[in-house]
Amino acid sequence: MGFISLILIFLSILLPNFKCGDQLPIEIKSDVLYIEEFQSLIYQSKSDSKWRYSTLDSSGNIQQTIIINNFGQTITKDTTYFVEQDKIIYILTFGESTYSVIDTSKLNIDPDGSYKSQEMSPTQCDIKQTIIMKQKSLYLLICFEKLNSFFVTDTSFLGLFSSKQITSTNKGMRNEQQFFYYDGFIFLQGQKYQIKFIDKKTIDILVVNQDFNLYLVEYQLSLFSFSDQVMTQTKRVSLGATSENILMSKIISFTNMFVIFAYNQDTNKFEFFNAQTLQKIQQIGENMIYIDYQSFIQRDKDVFIGKNWYKIDYDSNQKQILVQLIRSDLPYSYQLRYKPFQSYNFNNNNIIECQIDSKNYLTDINFMYGLCTDGCKDCKTDTSCQNCQKGSFLDFNQKCVQSCPTTYKQDNIKNICVCDKDRVESKNHTCDCKDGFYLKNQNCEKCSANCLKCSDSQECQKCSDGYFLQFDKTCQKICPPDQQQDKANQTCKCDQNAQLSLGQCKCNDGFYMNGNQCVVCKENCATCNDGDNCVKYKECNSFQIFDPNQKQCICKEGYYTNGKDCSPCQEDCLICYDSKTCLKQKECGEMQKYDNQLKKCTKCLWDTDKKICVEECQPEQYKDTVKLICIKCDNQQKGNCVVNCPLKQYYDYEIQKCLPCHSSCNRCKGKKENQCINCVSPLILQPDSTCSHCEQGQFLDEKTKICEQCYYKCKQCKGKSEDDCISCVQDFVLSSTNQKCITKNEASEEDTLSKKLEYSECQDSSSFDCQTQQNFLDLFQSLHQIMFFAFLPLSVLCLLFVPNIRQQIFYFIQVQQIVGNFIMDKRLNLLWLNVGFLKVQYGFNILNIISFLNQQKKEEIVYDLNQFDIGINVQNLSLKFLDNCLIQIVILAILLICMIVVFFLKSESRLMTEIKTYFNINFLIRYFMICSNQLFLSALICLKEKQILKQNNIYFILPFLLIYIVQLLYSIYILLFSNSFALIDSVQVLRISSEQSQKMQNFFWIFFEFKKLSSLILIYLFQDNLYATFIIPALNLIFLIYFIAFKPFQNSIQDKLGCLIEFISIILISCLAAISNREKLGISNNHALNFEIVFVSFSLALLAQQIIVCCLYFFNSIKNYFINRRNQQIQNAKLQNIPLTSSFQMIESINNIQSILSSTKFSKIILKKNVYK
Repeated sequence: MGFISLILIFLSILLPNFKCGDQLPIEIKSDVLYIEEFQSLIYQSKSDSKWRYSTLDSSGNIQQTIIINNFGQTITKDTTYFVEQDKIIYILTFGESTYSVIDTSKLNIDPDGSYKSQEMSPTQCDIKQTIIMKQKSLYLLICFEKLNSFFVTDTSFLGLFSSKQITSTNKGMRNEQQFFYYDGFIFLQGQKYQIKFIDKKTIDILVVNQDFNLYLVEYQLSLFSFSDQVMTQTKRVSLGATSENILMSKIISFTNMFVIFAYNQDTNKFEFFNAQTLQKIQQIGENMIYIDYQSFIQRDKDVFIGKNWYKIDYDSNQKQILVQLIRSDLPYSYQLRYKPFQSYNFNNNNIIECQIDSKNYLTDINFMYGLCTDGCKDCKTDTSCQNCQKGSFLDFNQKCVQSCPTTYKQDNIKNICVCDKDRVESKNHTCDCKDGFYLKNQNCEKCSANCLKCSDSQECQKCSDGYFLQFDKTCQKICPPDQQQDKANQTCKCDQNAQLSLGQCKCNDGFYMNGNQCVVCKENCATCNDGDNCVKYKECNSFQIFDPNQKQCICKEGYYTNGKDCSPCQEDCLICYDSKTCLKQKECGEMQKYDNQLKKCTKCLWDTDKKICVEECQPEQYKDTVKLICIKCDNQQKGNCVVNCPLKQYYDYEIQKCLPCHSSCNRCKGKKENQCINCVSPLILQPDSTCSHCEQGQFLDEKTKICEQCYYKCKQCKGKSEDDCISCVQDFVLSSTNQKCITKNEASEEDTLSKKLEYSECQDSSSFDCQTQQNFLDLFQSLHQIMFFAFLPLSVLCLLFVPNIRQQIFYFIQVQQIVGNFIMDKRLNLLWLNVGFLKVQYGFNILNIISFLNQQKKEEIVYDLNQFDIGINVQNLSLKFLDNCLIQIVILAILLICMIVVFFLKSESRLMTEIKTYFNINFLIRYFMICSNQLFLSALICLKEKQILKQNNIYFILPFLLIYIVQLLYSIYILLFSNSFALIDSVQVLRISSEQSQKMQNFFWIFFEFKKLSSLILIYLFQDNLYATFIIPALNLIFLIYFIAFKPFQNSIQDKLGCLIEFISIILISCLAAISNREKLGISNNHALNFEIVFVSFSLALLAQQIIVCCLYFFNSIKNYFINRRNQQIQNAKLQNIPLTSSFQMIESINNIQSILSSTKFSKIILKKNVYK
């Protein structure tokens, strides 16, 4: 034992990277990457933080583990791999600039040397916007930059970085696990498909199972068909879901049935479907419980939900699904890491990647739930075992038994049932005798000499190698002279044309024996002794006669020899050489005669009167040289027979009657359109004997029968109007909606409008014109945009120079923020497509606009705003918080710098005084009050998408939120407790009233802030709830009542304006809620567009009234400024005439100042007042 231990220690030093195989369960730090081609896994163990490359056996158990010390790739659900040359693995993770290369041929020799990390070759795309995928044998590198969309193709991974096969796109792209979308097409399985949906125009589509053509469309389970590069949605099933958190099973295979099931959030139960047709299947038995979409683990027909174990079965007779509850007391409750139907969750046989108590494991399902049977040490399934405990033995049913079955014996070392040394296990799980033995009295006896298999000692069934089984069931090295050797089966056999008779091979009739082969007799011989002597000739068939001279059967007259058969000659042929050559004709038919040289019937000159073949026509007959007929003709002119037919008819000589010409011919020589002699008016005879209409650019006036000129843009037309065009002249194209010729720019605008109408699901009716509606709303958009950009500078001026309206402007901006948050709901596509700049307009201030949210082009609106649930996801906020909030961070930094600079400036100018009053702690508080909308918006989206702890989001969100919460608590403290310390006196931004007793007025902004945060939570966390969107108008109504009751602005005009703003915001949010929930409320798209008109109109009115109010206040401030300046000038002028007294008086009161000033003549007096108590 000591020697063996030394050897093991020595091997562990030499081979530090090798392990026999990790023992499950294993706590892991990373996701698991499954390399299907090599049946291997790559993962990072939590215990030692080392990366492992483990191979699996056929049962899915870990067989060998190799540690790769220098592995540096991050393995996540966004990691993918590619295999080339049957040994090289390329591994890359989305967003990382490096990829890993593993040479599997070196893993067993030098594990660390088999791995290397490579930098991505530079491309024209941000690496964080780059996806690489493989479809069949084609690699694709896809760039998703908004203004730089393209993809590259190549047949190798490394070739992508130097490939010249680059395709640019116009409308942007998006990708999924197995496909990507560009320019309105799906690139799937190496093919480009156009998608046709039942009634939705969207690309919200996820792959469920490509083998069964199952996808999720708008979170509805959908079945597609593929034909002629068109992908057509043929059926869909609603699951009551409006997000990707759908619980859906994998496909279960039964006899002649494939089943998929999912949890329906409307009916609150699982529903089962035929995976090939999406036909619903009735379920009986237990109803499976629902916890959440991750607490669902499936192993084929076994389903584990929490601590419950269900088994799914299908009754093919009743066509029902049977669900049985096996156990409800499993020891643990595990969860998947990702959605059940997606391929991110590793699962191979019993090995699965799952989590419990926030810890991730690679484990075995049987171990997880303790499913092993009694006596089993390591189990495969709940009914089969892999290794038995001591005292139990593994039988052929993979079960542990106390004693082995009959014919087996016990192996006490391996704890298995085995066969005896003279026996071998059969397919029927019995121990049968080995080759060369047969069973006799429960013992194995030896067969006869050279026999491999036998039933007894006398009769052999198969011989040993080198021996042949004779017809007497013995084994010999050679076969008898009249028999052949079958080397494949090691037997003696007769020739294929012979039969066994009395132990000898006899040839069949028509053959004679030559050695051990049967040779065919000569032709026509039925029985022969050798090749020359025929004993009996064959009998002739009904088409033959026997020729005694030739001693063979020959064909009768009317038949010819065709190989060994007789085939009939032509119908009129008596003797023929073959089917085409007649040697002697029977009789020829009408208009034919027999040609003795050609030996067949040929066409003759036919007399139509006598019905016979003639050499020449009679003098009174006309000879038609084309049809070779002689016909009677009374009017011959210049060798032609002239028959006078009416106009628009011609004479057919074969049937001897007048037939109609082509409709364009007045006179003709045949029925075809190119056989005209002259034309009907006003058509013109052309060189090719056809008749055509007017020249290009003209049309035929049906009334005047005169060619009129088309509209100047028309190349062909049916009238002189501009909408009568059929085709257009150069630089113009035909409109897709009418018959007008328009410019290419106008066609592009028309196409954009068409797409907007399509995506907004607008439907024309007798009382509704979608295009007019769109044009009308585009006009509102332009007005709204102009007014918005007019309001921005005007509001800045008012904030700086009109202090008494600042509160009202800030209130208006933040009301617009609440309305703007609603706009991001995808179900408001009716608004997005008509008011394309809403995201800019309802950002409404610089502090709330995400960084690269620019004015989008019309084609970008059509594409971007229709592919995500929340419009702001176009910028992928949850993964790129720093990018999206860069403006907020930069403005905060600038604000802090300005506060420091202004604090140290000594200038006493009017402008600087205003700036000093603005850039202080009041503005810092105001910044966070306005910016809080974006901060909480970002946090809620990250929370909903479960990205709050990923991609370092928490490090950017948390500081802002902490500062905001501290500021909010500080604000409440200031309003509750006055005069606590000096800093409180400088904080005026939160106070509406200067009187501390006016608590309800001073709490105006705190109330508003809570209303804003409540609205955000309701919009983003409960947007799928019908009532959530209508609670927000109710909150606004409560706030309106507060407004009316306490008049927080303490200015009658501003209080009335505030009530008006609050009232209009209730209307706006109610309209948005109605449009968003139009399907649930049964509102048609036409009526929804009426709500849209109301929304846009009131929004425009609200902005207009705010601009008017700002203008009035600003102009009033300017007016007061000039009035005060004039009064100051008058006061200075009076001071210049004050007389100077010779004596000074003691100033005892303020009244003395007036009397002294009245007696002085100083042009300028500087008065310094000291007040003493």
